[in-house]
Amino acid sequence: MTLPQPIRPWRLAAGVLLHLAVPLYLLTLAGVLLPPIAEGASSERLAALAAHASLAFLICFLVGSVVLTGLVRAAELLIEAGRSRASPRLAGGAPDTSRTQVETSLRRIRSWRSAPAALAAEARLSKLSWHHDDPRVQAIANDLNRITLAFDPRLGSGEGGAELDRMAADVIDRLAAAAELVSDERRQLDDGDARTLARYIELRYPSSDLTGA
Repeated sequence: MTLPQPIRPWRLAAGVLLHLAVPLYLLTLAGVLLPPIAEGASSERLAALAAHASLAFLICFLVGSVVLTGLVRAAELLIEAGRSRASPRLAGGAPDTSRTQVETSLRRIRSWRSAPAALAAEARLSKLSWHHDDPRVQAIANDLNRITLAFDPRLGSGEGGAELDRMAADVIDRLAAAAELVSDERRQLDDGDARTLARYIELRYPSSDLTGA
């Protein structure tokens, strides 16, 4: 099934103008012919006025349509160019931010010397393969940063106590479990891609062909 392509703004503008052509033409004729009709003008004069108004309307409408659709198209191209320039920065910024948040959070947890449960949870985080290009991992990194910031004033000063330590460890473990799920899913996808490629090579270059060569 093929998804319908979105209508380009300049095509939409052209379509709207075409739909308005007849109503605008009739309004133009009415504005030109009604006063002479009220004055009792002859049919020859009315025909001449109608012909002149029709020609003028056609020229003005065509020029106006070309100018308007051209302006819409130019604006569309400018917007697309701006998005193209912004996309690489945005795409590169999110993974970098995610990486920085994880590294900062891990250093923050390691400073909690009197929080053994949280330190054990940090060890679980450190062993993970972080796929920072994945939006789900970026969300986990952001939450980890927020959580460690919230716990740091107490646990970082050694005044948190065992209960706060366990609470922090539980939250960190949950985030680690979520990151592990993403990592496992990515690993399975990578394995599947590797198997597919290996099968493709096997079919394209059979052993019999290599032996015959």
